[in-house]
Amino acid sequence: MARRSSLASLPSSSRSVETVLHSSQSRADGFGRPMERKVSTLSTLVDSTLDRAAGLEGFNPDELLEKLSVSEVKGVQQKLRHNAEAKQQELRLMRRERYRDLLQASTSITSMAESSQRVLEACHKMHDVVASIQHPRIQKRSSVEEDKHLQALQQLSAHLKLLLDAPEHLWRFMEQRTYLHAAWLYLTARAVHQTLLHGDEDVSRNWQAYGIDVSEDMPLVQRQWDTISPFRSQIAHRATLFLREHTASSTETCAALLTLHLLESRPLVETLSIFLAQRSKTLSSLLPQFQGKTTNGHAHNVPNKDKPSSRARKAFVREARQKLQAVLELVSRTLGTARLLFGGGHSEGVPVIQQALHYIETEEASPELPPGLQMTTQSLLANLPSSAHFLLLPVSIKSYKPYVAGTSTSSQFAPGQLRDKLNNYFDQSVASIRHALEQWVAHLETAREVWDVRTVSSKLVKSLEGLDSRERAQLRSLLDDVSQRQVTSLWKSALADIETSFRERVDHALDALRNNANVQRADVQPVQYLFEQAPLPSASQVGLNLSSAASSFQRYKTTLQRQLHGRTPLIDDILNTVERYARELHEDIDAVRSRDEDSRTLAEQMIQNYRPEAEAFCSRLAQSMEETADLSDDGGKYLRLEGYSLKTDGHVGCSDVALDACRKKLEALQYRTYQRWQDYVLDRIVSAHWPADSYSEGTSNASNGIAAQDRTAIGSPPTRPSSALLQALLALVTSIQDLGVFIDSERRQRIAADSLRDLIIRMLDQIYLPIRVSGRMSAQDVWDLRFIRGITELWGNAWSGIVHRLEWMVSKMQEKQPQLDIDKSLAENLSRVQILLAPMLPPPSLSEPSASLSDRGKSAGLLCYGQPVIEQQFHSALDLVKPSARFGLLLVGNTAVR
Repeated sequence: MARRSSLASLPSSSRSVETVLHSSQSRADGFGRPMERKVSTLSTLVDSTLDRAAGLEGFNPDELLEKLSVSEVKGVQQKLRHNAEAKQQELRLMRRERYRDLLQASTSITSMAESSQRVLEACHKMHDVVASIQHPRIQKRSSVEEDKHLQALQQLSAHLKLLLDAPEHLWRFMEQRTYLHAAWLYLTARAVHQTLLHGDEDVSRNWQAYGIDVSEDMPLVQRQWDTISPFRSQIAHRATLFLREHTASSTETCAALLTLHLLESRPLVETLSIFLAQRSKTLSSLLPQFQGKTTNGHAHNVPNKDKPSSRARKAFVREARQKLQAVLELVSRTLGTARLLFGGGHSEGVPVIQQALHYIETEEASPELPPGLQMTTQSLLANLPSSAHFLLLPVSIKSYKPYVAGTSTSSQFAPGQLRDKLNNYFDQSVASIRHALEQWVAHLETAREVWDVRTVSSKLVKSLEGLDSRERAQLRSLLDDVSQRQVTSLWKSALADIETSFRERVDHALDALRNNANVQRADVQPVQYLFEQAPLPSASQVGLNLSSAASSFQRYKTTLQRQLHGRTPLIDDILNTVERYARELHEDIDAVRSRDEDSRTLAEQMIQNYRPEAEAFCSRLAQSMEETADLSDDGGKYLRLEGYSLKTDGHVGCSDVALDACRKKLEALQYRTYQRWQDYVLDRIVSAHWPADSYSEGTSNASNGIAAQDRTAIGSPPTRPSSALLQALLALVTSIQDLGVFIDSERRQRIAADSLRDLIIRMLDQIYLPIRVSGRMSAQDVWDLRFIRGITELWGNAWSGIVHRLEWMVSKMQEKQPQLDIDKSLAENLSRVQILLAPMLPPPSLSEPSASLSDRGKSAGLLCYGQPVIEQQFHSALDLVKPSARFGLLLVGNTAVR
């Protein structure tokens, strides 16, 4: 007890020691180095005491109490207690972490001890059994018996070797797609298995003679056969799938068909059905939908940004051609292979598959049988890697043949059965090809592309060897029918696009002219458009390369031609759209015609079928122009469009008769529109320059001009035409020029003559006749009538009726007016205004001037009706605005009142 109390007091003594140490250290700080040496001695004593107390060996508490004070002893006790608690905590952690390992280790040790005990017991039993065995007496065999025994074991090992190696060889044959070899090896392995278990009595008797019972002693045989037997379904399945390979040779296809016939005992008729069914599946896989971007009937309406490029179009055509080529080759090879294997080919000899079956049955090969189909068990085993082991197999195995009944119904075809099956397959294939071909060509946008596919495919059909004449004709008929339908559909769609685009452009142009919205100056004033300067090709464009320079000059030439022909921007936009579509359509028709003789015949037939649609299109286009012309106000702007429509180079493939009829309709429409325009223009001119009150309510003359009235009041005779007459003639000239008829001089002269004649008749009937009846004529009126007569006399004898009427009117008016000598003045005024009135004056050939052109000098080309006299005082041909007093120096000579 005293010892335990001593140990328990150690921690408290340790605290005392620490206290003493701290106090000793503080004293040392105050009193110098002797105190440090004393504290160091006490610390060394405490440490040695604690070390001995930790070991609890040779520890004497009395010695501790003697050397240390009570407080120091308590410090030592406290330190020891702290160390003890730390050890306890470490033990607790160790038990939690390693307790499970300790338990497992103890369990393992226990089980190892029990196992060791059982092993020892088994060893003791074995020792007892071996010790109790008695050695039997061994009879000595002869060398002959030993050889027979060895031979039997070798045969048995060869059988087992074949069964063990068969799975590996079967996998290799299937990977190489030699399914006939795989099937033959499978059947040989099955024969070996049957021989080992139930087969050859001689072999089994030999093994049993030496105490070998295969079924009992060698379970490996049955287990290995269980591994081989599933290969039968795999070989048949893979051979069936191999029939879909249309690129395989006829020998490989025949080997696959023989595999099905041998493995599954299928009749040849059923084998042919399987072959055709697999090729039909291949055909279905080759007929997917064409991945095009456009649809039939809307190729011309697709915006440019959505239209595929020329490279993409070529890719579409090439893809369609390749797909169709693959499909035709598939059908041809299928039919050719089927006829060769099951019908003897076109020579109607012995079918290849029957030759192969005959060789399997008799090993008598015909010269026509391919070497790949001359299969025997011996040749198969000789080509295996372990062929040396298989030489020990018995003759019954090496000469094994699959059972083939060459004379049975399963190996024969009924008359006409092959033909019916092939015809059925061909008809179904043609129906599938037709449906797919219609989808493929539906994505071709031009007749050239469709005809390219048709031409290449027709040449391919001629070169295919597996088709007979009926099948070739049917395939060509299919290609011609689908191509003809698609081309006709494209042409009809192009006609619909032309009609729609033409209607939209015309409506847009008329609305723009009617509302003056986004209308350029050239569309309203063709004369200004004629003299606009076209942009010249820049030096940078010319200097790039020859192609860019040629294209820039071509654009410049096209611009000049448009200006010369008066095709203003709106009219050019309308006609360009029509001409572009018509040009593409005409190129397609020419491309279809320019093929071989067969294509040319079909193209002519197709064009004949398409021609009614083109003729109906021309009629609808003319009717559309008639409907639009009826909605026009004056018909002037629309008259230009009709004139250019008659001369457009658009040709849509209609007959010449229909084209002439359409042109006649347009000419009649043009004439009616011209009459409307002429009535509108003349009514406007008469109402603008001769108001109704000027000749019906007290006005003295028809001139209605201020200067003329002033001259009459003064009493001076008139010396020039009245302002109203000249303004009316100039307004008519302006209206004629606004028609934009510059190149067609005959049409321009006809329009000018008709307009001038109608204007004169209106003036006589509505103006001068009421003046003469009322008796209010004046000298200016007589002068104007004489001037008009002078202009009409220039047109020759065709105007004799109007000339006589004018002379009668002048004679009636001059009865009450003094005789005026104005012949010289008329000629002088006509020479002055001939440039202004040139559009409605006849050419020199019609007017027949008195002086020849050579006599009048260089200006005869412009001044056809004489040169004005320049030595006399200048008199303007028009009434000009009088200069203002404030702006006396302002030049107003060019401000003629219109």
